[in-house]
Amino acid sequence: MSVLKSRFDITAHLERDEPFAALWTDLRDEAARVERCILRITGQPWLLAKHPVNRASIRYRDEIILPLLVLVHDAFARYNALARQGNGKHPGAAQALHMALKGVAAVSNGTRNAA
Repeated sequence: MSVLKSRFDITAHLERDEPFAALWTDLRDEAARVERCILRITGQPWLLAKHPVNRASIRYRDEIILPLLVLVHDAFARYNALARQGNGKHPGAAQALHMALKGVAAVSNGTRNAA
């Protein structure tokens, strides 16, 4: 479930972000290795192939959460840009960070391990 919930397509911009590029690449590559191992061990053609209801539930949730993920990434990008402008003291930086963190909490809550 966790591997299926991973959305490296949404975070792909981090591959070009100097501070996070190496970590993001390592995480993406490890997730791909884990997926290959799970498929090899279980003999399934894709993740949760033997549990179509769980797979469908995760995909349905993805459609609901995707707009929130986009907003979270935008809020973090705004925070980073504003924090750089004002050496961390730009008035909008705190607001952008607050919005990003609230969004992360909402996404975390929405993706808990319930199928």
